[in-house]
Amino acid sequence: MVGPGPTSWSIDPSAVETYEVRPGLWQLRLPVAWPGISHVNAFLLDRSDGGVTLVDCGSAGDDSCWDTLVTALGRTGHAIADVRELVITHAHSDHFGLARQVVEESGCRMRMHPAHEAFTDGMDDPDRIHAARGRRALREGVPPELVHLYADIREEAEGCQAPLPGFEPLHDGGSFETVHGTWLALETPGHAPSHLVFHQPEQRLLLVADLVSRIFAPWFDYGYTDDTVAEFAGSLERVSRLDAELALPGHGRPLEDVAGVVRMHREELVKRLADTMTAVAAGPTHAYGLCARVFEPAGDADAAVWQMVEMIAYLRHLRLTGRIERDESGETFAYRPTA
Repeated sequence: MVGPGPTSWSIDPSAVETYEVRPGLWQLRLPVAWPGISHVNAFLLDRSDGGVTLVDCGSAGDDSCWDTLVTALGRTGHAIADVRELVITHAHSDHFGLARQVVEESGCRMRMHPAHEAFTDGMDDPDRIHAARGRRALREGVPPELVHLYADIREEAEGCQAPLPGFEPLHDGGSFETVHGTWLALETPGHAPSHLVFHQPEQRLLLVADLVSRIFAPWFDYGYTDDTVAEFAGSLERVSRLDAELALPGHGRPLEDVAGVVRMHREELVKRLADTMTAVAAGPTHAYGLCARVFEPAGDADAAVWQMVEMIAYLRHLRLTGRIERDESGETFAYRPTA
């Protein structure tokens, strides 16, 4: 997720939609309160012990969020008490915001990748993260009157239940079992350091979370790893080698042309980097100014913050690959092609 938190986290539980994608595998389309993002997908999978595994669980922030998850499970003929295992694809509020309550109410075990600090630092020390974001926004050219939008910490402070419950670390090569067989975990960072994709090779299924969707709209958790864009490119390349006929994303409908969607993301990433390079060559300026050269005007604060985060990640990658440099002598950074 991205940008200033919603003014209210309240959602309508009756807006839930559920689909049985394959026998014993349900897509739970959970509404969310974020402007411009209507929902997040969680997935419910039958187990051989009579229970279910829940993959992701939606945002917190209001009692209606929990009611929404309960409603979704009920429409599949299940209840929270049936959940034996909660598997988290990555540490963003829309994917694990309700994790603590799921664990407490069901007694299930929770599994996720341990590299969650890019999100949970904001839960644990919101004042420090808010101040750091504000300083970075100013250096990247954000006007002072808009800095509060770019420094907003409400997603971490409100959208996820604290404290984080105890969990079992899930790394590359780990797995979980359902009636469909063994789902293999693949570390696919870029969107988030903790991002995992799950592959069921016999049934040629992928749970891709936020790695890809029907549109190219990348978000990068910058600042916790060296080059999120390179990580993202590597994750796309890795998934492109998998044999899959259906991918289930964290947002939107199932993806039948898996290879085509991954190829589109790889091509769009190359184009976006080229556009950024062209924008830098047009004259030295900060990231905020470069957003205006590369992107269409943002329709709201959330879109503007999304663009800035994306731009900062591209600029970092271009610096690390030696194509541009950053002048840090002024009040704001200035990016220019390498001499």
